[in-house]
Amino acid sequence: MKDADKGHSIVKLTGIASEASAQTLRGDFDRSDLEMIRVYEDLIDILMAKRIILLTDFPQAAQEKIVKRKKLRASLAPITGMFASEEEEVGLI
Repeated sequence: MKDADKGHSIVKLTGIASEASAQTLRGDFDRSDLEMIRVYEDLIDILMAKRIILLTDFPQAAQEKIVKRKKLRASLAPITGMFASEEEEVGLI
């Protein structure tokens, strides 16, 4: 293999590694975004409970999303409650 060809192969391999690193980084950001969404939801709930903000302070589209998300969480509450009580029974909590 010529020296010029070796350099070209190294560049290709580096490009593949960079792409894999970029995909890993993208996955890390996606997971972080999902975790932060939960933080923001909890923050909104706290601020609303303390009456620092009201639901009506948000634009209509945001209000609809907040209400929809609260309904989704409420529908999961019996399921998550079921798992929590099982863990409490075996002393995990």
